[in-house]
Order: sequence, then structure tokens, then C-alpha cells
Amino acid sequence: MPEHTDPFAVLYQMGRYINSSLDLGEVLELVMTSLINVTRAERGFIMLWDTAHSELQVPVVRNLDRATIDSPAFEVSRNIVQAVLDKGTPLLVNDALNDPSLQQFRSVVALRLRSILCAPLRVKDRTIGVVYLDNRLRSALFGQADLELVVAFADQAAIAIDNARLYQGVQARLQEITDLLAYQASVLRSVGNGVIAVDSAGRITTFNAAAETILAVSAADVLGADFREALGPGISQLIHGYLAGAQAPEAPTRAAHAIVCDVPQRGRIYLSGHVSPLRTPEGRTTGLVIAIEDETEKRQLEQARRAEEEKRLVLGRFFAPAVLEEILRNPEAAARLAGVRKELTVLFADIRGYTTLSEPMAPENLVAMLNGYLELASRAVHACAGAVDKYVGDAVMALFNAPTDQPAHAVYAVWAALALQGSSGRWRKTTGHQVEFGVGVNTGEAIAGYIGASTQPSYTAIGDAVNVAARLQASARPGEVLVGETTSAQVGPVFQLEWLGPTEVKGRSAPVVVYRVLGPRIPPSSDQTGPDWSTSALCPICGAAIANSKRGCPRCRGFVQREPAHLVLADGARFPLVKETVVVGRHSRNDLVLPDNSVSRHHARLLRLPHGWLVMDLKSTNGTTVNGDAVHRVYLLQDGDTIAFGDVQVAFRSIPQPTDAGVRPLSAELLSTLG
Repeated sequence: MPEHTDPFAVLYQMGRYINSSLDLGEVLELVMTSLINVTRAERGFIMLWDTAHSELQVPVVRNLDRATIDSPAFEVSRNIVQAVLDKGTPLLVNDALNDPSLQQFRSVVALRLRSILCAPLRVKDRTIGVVYLDNRLRSALFGQADLELVVAFADQAAIAIDNARLYQGVQARLQEITDLLAYQASVLRSVGNGVIAVDSAGRITTFNAAAETILAVSAADVLGADFREALGPGISQLIHGYLAGAQAPEAPTRAAHAIVCDVPQRGRIYLSGHVSPLRTPEGRTTGLVIAIEDETEKRQLEQARRAEEEKRLVLGRFFAPAVLEEILRNPEAAARLAGVRKELTVLFADIRGYTTLSEPMAPENLVAMLNGYLELASRAVHACAGAVDKYVGDAVMALFNAPTDQPAHAVYAVWAALALQGSSGRWRKTTGHQVEFGVGVNTGEAIAGYIGASTQPSYTAIGDAVNVAARLQASARPGEVLVGETTSAQVGPVFQLEWLGPTEVKGRSAPVVVYRVLGPRIPPSSDQTGPDWSTSALCPICGAAIANSKRGCPRCRGFVQREPAHLVLADGARFPLVKETVVVGRHSRNDLVLPDNSVSRHHARLLRLPHGWLVMDLKSTNGTTVNGDAVHRVYLLQDGDTIAFGDVQVAFRSIPQPTDAGVRPLSAELLSTLG
């Protein structure tokens, strides 16, 4: 220390200097700078004990680098530091090169150390580190006064360092708390459920963004307010029950409470609430946390789903599945249910001789018979994408081209009529009664939509075209299908018709030109070549001209819905029904070749409908049967039917079947016949 320097003044100035900051790094730098200036040391460093890692750390050095301190050459200084740290007493070395106790350290010679001064940093009888100073040029640089000054300064510095460390710890803790609060606030903002906290006095202490959205109230308006005044009666009643002890806070927090609230901006809302107690570490309850989940949308979706199911159930009694799906999917189609004028084809059919047939029957048997007939009639109509309008006793009314647009609606109506007539054999085998139907089909403009009282509306059509169809059905003999003039013009390319001339019908002043449907047109044998559409200029389904043989019919092909139907042959092979029409026969140019002498060259044809398949005999020698019933014109197939082409039997399947040992895939030879 310089002569004539007042140590107390120096110590006072140094104390003021190092206590001017609470930043640990800055305090350490100030301590090191003060010591170097006062003692005229060449080098120095401060080491602090790190309790977390149980080791000394070197936070500040002067005229040294940390690599030097860690090197073997600095071993003497490290040993001196460790000795001062362990004993808690300062050490002064005037001439390390000539000190016998330090001669064992070769680093003394290597570093040419002269003067060394090392003092502990102590706080409340606890050593928190050491201060080390040395000089390689002068011996006896540090005297006893320097040692006393450094020790006194080290005590002040230790307090300053400890305060800075405490301050640093407090700041770190405050930052942790700040970060935690920010994180909690972020969680509360981002969570989808509303979170409300109230203290034991009933004041709202937390109200997150989701709660603001659900209850349509600002957090600023409710924080600090009594929950009875700020929240609706539904939530308030739940909170009051817990705070009053009616429901124990120890009750399972997973128990959900249904809450109904009326919110001015949203109307009636439906919530699910979960309540949990807020407790101190000692277990004392200080409030409640209420988590609310908005189930209003879920409730509305459930109500909409039930309404959709009820609507589907009602409409499903009248419309084919595809028509029903179109109504539910397409708003324009649904709008047409309210009533629209358009061209329709109307089908009427009833049982001939019903009165005589029903007279000896018990009411239960009569109802069973009628239900069976109506089931067959509905199946024929739906297979052709028609809509069943109503059942009137033993009669059925069906509409085509309503409520959705249907290409070739007149053609499909006649196919449905023939399919119904052909189903009489199926019904006869089921009931044991010989029954035939009279069918009338007419095309013309009518109004189609819901008609009737608002409490019980009925989808139907009204107009002259409907009346004419009913009169044609009344005029039809058993097994006959009669059509009007407009219908005949649209179906002529597909069906053979017999002109019956003008006919007087009840309710009309002018006669109606009537045609009898004899059956589908059957091309000559030379044209029975299924694999190539180009062999026919007309579509076999709707009669439209085919311009592009590769794309099939441009008029009805897009309307037909594909289904995984196939035939299972006697040897188990599957023949997929992938075309609109499939010709079966012995000739190699057929779609399905059956090399059997009982099968005619061109034996039968299978025709795809929008939702089913028909089979028709092509005037074969040995005929075609379905489940033993002869096919006279057409026959509507069902899954599992057995079709016999002469003596060759195949099974018709219209749903996917698993491949097993009994049913093998189609052979390459048979598959080649598909083209």
C-alpha cells in the first residue's frame, strides 16, 4: 500500500465503490479492479464456491486467462487457494522463490513467483470464496498492512458479493414467477374451455378468454365482482352449492354438471361444468375453480342429426335410396318438394280380381298378402329410380322424374311396370295365390310437391297426366301395361307397342290414344353381340342414339349407379356384371358364353337398371327361368336368385361375397369374352 495512505479512507472508498451495484458480475469486476489498484498486484482472480456443483468457479480474472489457471504450471496458486478456502485464514508470501515450504512446487520456479497474497471471502462464518493476488517481478511487494487491508476489504467484498448473489437469485426467482404467470395466462387464453376462479368470499379472481366468449361478457366487467351479480343463475347456483357446503369440495372433480344459461347475445346455451377446490399447501380451501365446456354446438348438431334421421325415415318410405340421397344432398332437389310444374311419368298399378281374392281370406292373411304385393311394387319402382307416391288399398301410385330429374323417365317407368308384372311368379311362390296386375303409365305435365294439411303433408302429383294414368290402369286387363301417346313416343325405340286407338276414359271429354306394351324390343340374332357397344345404334336401356361406342350411352349412363353384381357359374367362377347390358348364349360373340347344347345361340339378356338388374328371354328354345319361374318378358332379379339358361344354372349376387374355396375368380378364358 502506498505510504501516507489512510487505510480507513481507502477502505471506505473501496466499500462505497463496490456497494454501488447489485449486479454480481459488475460487483466482482469492481472488487478485482479495487484490489489491483490498491495493492499494485500484477495479476489476480476471484474464485467463488458453487454449492450447486460443489466446486470452485472463477467468475473474474485480471491479466490472466482461465486456461492458465487450469494448467499444471499454476498448481502452486491452486494449492494456496485451496488451503485458504479450507482454513478460512489469509496467506501472505513475500518471496515464493526462496520460501522452503513452496520449494516442492516446480511451478514456483517455472512461474518465477515472488509476492503472493490470498484472503478468504467470508460471510457469517461461512467462506464463500477467495481473492488471489501475485507479482512475478518484486519480492515483499505485499506487507502486513496490505494483508490487513485486503482482509478487511475482503469481508466487505464478501458481503457485497453475497448480497449481489442473493439479489441475482431473487431476480431469477421473480423472472421464473413472471414466466410462469405468463405461461399460465397463455394457457388460460389458449384453452378451449372456460375457466372461472372465485375466492372464499365469492369474488371472481380468474376469468379466461374462453369464458368471455362462452358467456359473452368481458373479463374486465366481472373480475373482482361477486359471482351472484356477474354470472347467470345456472352457474351461480352451482358455485353457491359448493361454497355453502351443499356439495362437498372433496367430491370427484370429474363429475360433470349440466348447466343451461340464457345469454342475451347468444340465446340459450348448454354447458358442462366441472368444479375443483382451490387449497393452500396446508389443505385449507380458499376458493373454487370452475371449468365450463360449451356443448351448445354439440347439442344443436345432435338435434339436427335426429331431425335428419326423422326426415330420412319419412322420405325413405316414398323415394328410392339414390333419390333420397339426392334430396338430402342437393338443396335444389329438396326445394322441388315444395311444388314444381314439370313433365312427369306416372305409374298406377293394382291387383286384378282383388275383391274376389280377398273375400275368403282372414284379415290377417289379407294384410300379409297386401304387404307382400306392395313390397314387390316398391322394389320394382325403386329399382328404376322412381318414387312411390302412395298406396290406396291394393293400388300403388309412383312418380318418375320427381322430385329429382331423371333421364329417360318414361322408359324407366315402363321397365318398372314390366318388372312388376314379371314379379307375379315370385309372389305366387310366396303366397300360393295366382295374382296378376293391371298397370297404366302416362307422361305429361303436372304439379309435384307436398300437398295437404301442414300437420300431415303428403308428397304427390296432381294434373291431367295423373288422371289419365289412373284411367289407363283402370282399363288395363290382367297382365297388361297400357301407356298414353306421349309415353309411347318416348319409349318406342326400346319397347314393342301395339296401337289400340282412341279410347274413351272416365273424366275426359276427348278420347285418349292408348298403346299396349308387348315387351322389350329384341334385336335379330345377328345383332346379339354384347361386348361392343358399336353393334347397336341405340341404347338398350333408354333408346338414345349412341355417338361414342367407347363411352356408352350419353343419356342414361351417368345416371346408372354401379353395384358389385356378378353371376356365380356352376364351377364357382365369377362373371362380373360390369356393363349396362349382358348377352348370354352359346355363341362365342356373347358376353357370357355357355357352351351347352341346351343354351340357345343368343339365349337371354341381363339389363342394368339404376338400382337393380332385369333378365329377359330372347325367344330361346328351352327358355329362361328364375327360381323355377318362367321368364315371359322380364324378371326383376334379387340377390341369391338362381337363373337357369336352358339346363345351365347360375347364381345372381348383388352384394360383395368373400372369395373362398367354393367360389373362385373368373378364368382368363372366360374373362377374355368381355372384350
